[in-house]
This record gives sequence, structure tokens and C-alpha cells, in this order.
Amino acid sequence: MSAAKRIGYTNLYHQENDPNKPEGWHTSEKNRPVLWGELQEAVKAGHLRVWNQAGLAQFYDVIKSVEKGGRIEAISGGHDDYPFAVGGCWQLRDKVYGSRDKPVLLQARW
Repeated sequence: MSAAKRIGYTNLYHQENDPNKPEGWHTSEKNRPVLWGELQEAVKAGHLRVWNQAGLAQFYDVIKSVEKGGRIEAISGGHDDYPFAVGGCWQLRDKVYGSRDKPVLLQARW
């Protein structure tokens, strides 16, 4: 987050409890299954298109780990950064900023 602020990037996510403090998506063991589950639903329903080939390849690295009780993650040696980022964006899809100072909540039309 601080790197984005340093280079002047202004489209940052702000928590509703403090609109002046930019935050990121904070993943926990509680909301992680929600993120992955809703991402799976969006992919199956055809709501997402991934144009980046390297990013799309990472979707094929994602598995449900039997050893870790069904935790969704990348295979050993694989990557899940891109699908995880897409999942985080999907979770925030209805939060849009009308200006730099005032967040507004809109329903995205996918």
C-alpha cells in the first residue's frame, strides 16, 4: 500500500470505518473461503474474463489441498497471486469512488 501511495496512485481501497485511511483487502482464515467460493461462482457463471495469459495460467495452479483440510491454494511450486488478486477485486466490486475524497457505494453490473 505504501508503495502505491509513494508513486501517487490514488485509486486505493478505504475501509468504511475510516475513509481517510487507505487499506488493502485483509484476508483471514474466516473470509478466505468466501473469497475463493465467490470467485469460483463468478468464473463458472462467465462473469470474468482473464486476458493476461500468465495470470490465467495461475488459475490452473489453484487446488483444494487435501493435506490442509480443503484449503484452496497454489500447487507446490505454483502461484496463486493473480487469481487471489482477482478474487480480492471481485470482493470489492461494488465499492467505487466518485472522487478522491468521497467514497460512494454502487452496484456493479457484470
